Amino acid sequence: MRTLQVVAALLLHGGAWAGGAEGGDRVLATFADAPGCAPAVRIIRVGGRPDAQASARVQTLLRLDQQDRQGVIDWTVVTLRDQARREEVRAMLAQGRLTTAEDFYAAAFVFQHGNCVEHFRVANFLAAQAMKKGYPGAPWIYAASLDRLLMNQGKPQHFGTQYVGDAKGCNWKLYPVDPKTTDSERARYEVPTLAELQARADQLSPPSCP
Repeated sequence: MRTLQVVAALLLHGGAWAGGAEGGDRVLATFADAPGCAPAVRIIRVGGRPDAQASARVQTLLRLDQQDRQGVIDWTVVTLRDQARREEVRAMLAQGRLTTAEDFYAAAFVFQHGNCVEHFRVANFLAAQAMKKGYPGAPWIYAASLDRLLMNQGKPQHFGTQYVGDAKGCNWKLYPVDPKTTDSERARYEVPTLAELQARADQLSPPSCP
């Protein structure tokens, strides 16, 4: 995907983007200080000098994020851990310490598990940065973060990566999808066909569901 297309997607869905004075890859993005966001993001910087310590840490945070989503999940515990991980990543982004495609990919996952619209906007922005650099898997997290952003704005999702269930974690179904999105577009973003996505809803409910 061309850089202009990525930036256009960001602006379309609400962030502010500017090329910095330090070169073509220097990017400054600002996000709203929205109520309820923990943490608030405000400003992130990408395109600085590589920071091996920060890169290693954000990969550890991604691994812990994924570990917390295996097996039986205690969301009262995981929610607090998610918030702490977001705060760590936010600090590194504000300081411009995350610079590589792998950094942005990991950081996008951490913010994909946020608690407000602005977090999903940040995740989408970071996924776009990873995608610009050609990182494998980045198109999928770009699609998923855009869908989660749209869903939390009360709009139909674009690709079809998001599901909703009832309070008991049963009766899962695909959140409404924009009918204009084609399977060929989904394929470009590493997303299965709409029929495959719809079929997956039946697999999400645990055996204990009626």
